Amino acid sequence: MRCLSVMLIILAAMISLTYGCKTEDAPSGFSVEVMPTQIDDAVPGQTSVFTVSVTDIGGGDEAGKPVSLSSEAAGATITIEPPAIAPGQTAEIRVTPDAESAGQTLTVTMSAQRGKAKLDSTATIVVRKEP
Repeated sequence: MRCLSVMLIILAAMISLTYGCKTEDAPSGFSVEVMPTQIDDAVPGQTSVFTVSVTDIGGGDEAGKPVSLSSEAAGATITIEPPAIAPGQTAEIRVTPDAESAGQTLTVTMSAQRGKAKLDSTATIVVRKEP
């Protein structure tokens, strides 16, 4: 009987620890600014440029460390220079719309990651129809 009581107490403690405590996601520790957020009147085959900057928020072990950048957009070719930046630095995301994207609005997704923290931003490019 004593063994059963001990097992019930342990089970109750495990349930309490598992379901009774809410964990908050760790804050990213940095913010990202993308400029501009929209480019109008882009031309297929010509490159449009977004600038990205990173700012640390608060302290922590990751403060001051570089943030890795990535980006994608259907209907375009993308290059990033440099692919990682430290707080206070800027990078250029160069987006070249394909000929097939003429007359479309492209959504460019940009991701910044440092350690386990990841922030996503989006911007748009309005690609004009070719004459």
